[in-house]
Amino acid sequence: MVQVTYVRLLLIDDHQLLTEAVAHCLCASADLWVAARCTTDDPNLAEVVAQVHPDVIAVDVEQLGAEAGAATARLAAAAPAARIVALTDSRDPRKAVAAARAGVVAWVPKQSQLVDFVATVHAAHSGHAVFPPDLLGAVLRELRADAHRFPCRMSPARRVVPHLPQRRPVQPALRARHEHR
Repeated sequence: MVQVTYVRLLLIDDHQLLTEAVAHCLCASADLWVAARCTTDDPNLAEVVAQVHPDVIAVDVEQLGAEAGAATARLAAAAPAARIVALTDSRDPRKAVAAARAGVVAWVPKQSQLVDFVATVHAAHSGHAVFPPDLLGAVLRELRADAHRFPCRMSPARRVVPHLPQRRPVQPALRARHEHR
């Protein structure tokens, strides 16, 4: 018997027609399951996230407005194992950078085809980051700049120390010859 592993998806969007259509189209997929649908202002959103235990959360960051970064960070805190995918109309590099800083791992324009959305959800679930080429440069540039501005804040015990090859001791004969010069 073959066991099917599926991705539990939580759709968060204020357009009910969109979430119903996406959920309906995805019900034919054997490996993607829309576990729940919510609006961005749903007062029970935290409870839904806790009950569903989503693998991937697709959220329209545009509808979150100025609170997009904080709201996305709250989603990431509520479901630390979940990957967050931005589903949006925006092509604004500043918004993509802010979303990436808040924990978004993928950015899907709403103009995309469903097959592209599904591929992005699977890629995000597998641990990959996916941003459109026109936004990727800005996201990488800003995150790299962040890494230089804010060095590792981990405790020394948790830092990864690069493995350096051990230095071979100098042969005694070479050391003696060097010391007598």
